[in-house]
Amino acid sequence: MERSKDLVPDVSGLQAEARGIVERAAEAFLTHLQNDLVSLVAHGSAVKGDYVPGCSDVDLVLIVRPGTLATGGHLPFATVAALQFDLSGIEIAPFRYLQSRVEEQGRPRKGGFVPGAYHLVWGEPNVPLATPEQLRGAAREALIGLDIRAMEARICDRLLDCGEGRFDREVRYICTDVWPRLYCMLIVDGCDPLEVWRMTKSEAIAATNERSEAGKSVRDFYEAVVRHYTRGEAVETGMAVLELGLRFLRAVSERARSSVR
Repeated sequence: MERSKDLVPDVSGLQAEARGIVERAAEAFLTHLQNDLVSLVAHGSAVKGDYVPGCSDVDLVLIVRPGTLATGGHLPFATVAALQFDLSGIEIAPFRYLQSRVEEQGRPRKGGFVPGAYHLVWGEPNVPLATPEQLRGAAREALIGLDIRAMEARICDRLLDCGEGRFDREVRYICTDVWPRLYCMLIVDGCDPLEVWRMTKSEAIAATNERSEAGKSVRDFYEAVVRHYTRGEAVETGMAVLELGLRFLRAVSERARSSVR
């Protein structure tokens, strides 16, 4: 099946600041993947909103035809090398970076998409959808499997390094540790999984008990993240992000341990 020349990327369902980024990325994927690209899907804060300038990324999923991927489940090197030349020319601001993953049609790696929390940018609309049961199971696994000691050890070890943006990466990594666990915590607490994953960060935070340790620490964490990325990413503000992120994750870990006792 040949790609219709009249079919252009649809970025209307994205936040205004993400539209140009995704449009250029889509053109790159279509140019280099051609008929092997089945669908291109955006999700996360670029769709739902409430992104943090300088921190949040643009998340895309490429769904490709069976047989497109190499044995290891990735696109061939020559293809991704050519793509990188095009993608590296995209101005990502006000987002932090563009993050894409590839899946084979009919074999999703990370479950399905949540209706209302994703946007079909291009291609066939029959993308895999997540069920409440799948989301509940994934949430329980994410919290029970949270190894806060290992996470803290990783951070403490890497804070001995400097240069090449290593400290910046640790601050960014703690954000990717915290936000998914916030949503998982709400699901484990009994909230509707589909509704939870449709929430923006602010809505998810508001759904927590502000008097609980987890609720208080995630509010403080969010304020620290915004402060850090809007005031020049100083070491002092970055340390606050790390400290508060670990505080929230400790609280979540304790809740998870208590629930299985």
